[in-house]
Amino acid sequence: METVPRHLAALLREQDPADGVVGLVGPRRSGKTTLAERILPQAMGREVRTISFDDPDERLRFKDSLIPSLRGALAQITVLDEVHKAPYVLDGAKVLFDRGELKRTLMILTGSSQILMLKEIKETLAGRISLFELFPFSAAEVNGTRLQDTVLHRAWREGVFDLQDAQRRASAPMEEIRKRRSTTDLLLRWGGYPPVVLQKDPQKRELWLRNYRRTYVERDVPDAGGVGDEETFLRVMELLALRSSNLLSYSDVARDAGCSPHTVKRYLKVMEITFQAGRLSPYHPNVTKRLVKAPKAFCTDTGVLDVITKGNVSPGALFETFLYSELLKWNSHAALDVDILFYRTAAGMEVDFVLSRDNRLLPLEAKTTENPDRKHCRSLRRFLEEYGNQAPFGILVHKGNVVKELAPRIFGVPAWLLLG
Repeated sequence: METVPRHLAALLREQDPADGVVGLVGPRRSGKTTLAERILPQAMGREVRTISFDDPDERLRFKDSLIPSLRGALAQITVLDEVHKAPYVLDGAKVLFDRGELKRTLMILTGSSQILMLKEIKETLAGRISLFELFPFSAAEVNGTRLQDTVLHRAWREGVFDLQDAQRRASAPMEEIRKRRSTTDLLLRWGGYPPVVLQKDPQKRELWLRNYRRTYVERDVPDAGGVGDEETFLRVMELLALRSSNLLSYSDVARDAGCSPHTVKRYLKVMEITFQAGRLSPYHPNVTKRLVKAPKAFCTDTGVLDVITKGNVSPGALFETFLYSELLKWNSHAALDVDILFYRTAAGMEVDFVLSRDNRLLPLEAKTTENPDRKHCRSLRRFLEEYGNQAPFGILVHKGNVVKELAPRIFGVPAWLLLG
């Protein structure tokens, strides 16, 4: 079976078992088990043993005899898969760690719900666990590009945009450009889930995505809790997907779904903790004000978005959703802890994304054009005029091939080059 190298593996290889347990979370079928069972052991040259709590017999065995069962499962790399289905195992991990019995094993807890990151871990493994999120394949991973070599990563890390270097990369042989554009088009249309990317037949890709949505509703949603009416949840899910990349009005979604705004908020939270949706807060120098202004909602995968909406999403919304998903993967797989925000004035002028950390900003605008020019930069120019002391430059992400300076300190960069 084909294996795509994962950027997160480099971070996991650096984990010292003496520092505690590793929590690896992410959406179902994003590759967590493959990373923990195959990629990481091969990279580290260690043996691995996996216990899956998808198996009810394993859940019962560990519940009846927790410490002996956990101690007997230890290997050089110990993977406890879907551990959110057996939260009592966290108590056993805490006991063994405190006794010093985990110093010779890298224990990895995996789960497809952020519930793993919430109450149980805060109460049980606080100070004893390092948490990582694994999303589906990124463009850079599919292309085999190191994370630190992407144009986006270098621009963020160095705080300057190297125009000459980016133009040199954009002048690669046409065969290489076609390969990278093909990867971007693939992820834009089908999303990044490994079984979809590695499948060549479009009909089988679509069938997998449809089955994934059904499995998600049947398995992940009940695990997350908080859903009383499956039919209403599906309706809210579709309405939110149709609004991906747009400002979120809970009352509008509630009116169309025939439920209360409170129900919409609760169902969106379920989608968030199961990694199917995300919210962006608006950028404002006053952090408190970010919390009271309307957010934007996004699906986290364009393939799932297409299935939910039956293809009824505009090219602009799809491209912006794709860029959002790639920024999520970059931020998570590099463990950068960057705030991903957006910017909108009272007059309606908007910048699609603003990366923020340590008083430094990087605005990005997504445009579906293949021939960007100065007229596409109005929002970025306005943002740099307002926050130029914190934002040294801005990037307009487009669907063409050319890298150029479109306006002072604003650079047009193809999506295939910026992201991978």
